[in-house]
Amino acid sequence: MPEHERWFACCVDIDHSATNTIGNAIETRRWVKARGFKSLIVVTANFHIPRAMAELEHELPDVALRPYPVVSDKVRVDTWWENPETARLLFLEYLKYIVAKVRIWLPFSIE
Repeated sequence: MPEHERWFACCVDIDHSATNTIGNAIETRRWVKARGFKSLIVVTANFHIPRAMAELEHELPDVALRPYPVVSDKVRVDTWWENPETARLLFLEYLKYIVAKVRIWLPFSIE
């Protein structure tokens, strides 16, 4: 969007190398450490915030993370039971969150 280009030029850094949430957390850790940041605003879909925060907290235990959930008109989490696609999306996201929490809890790394 042309009206937002000045923000991207000065304040937004986008990396497209990560292919999943774990990879995104690892790349974010490298990016944060290289720049010496002590805090981050985490912007992602509202239903994805818990898993994204879990992965980032695991990779960046000494960085203050501030969640900024984005609400989409296409994913109506307030009435998830009325839409099978939304119910499926939220169910799968919840399963991924549980798997992430167990993986983080286990004493080995997947990096």
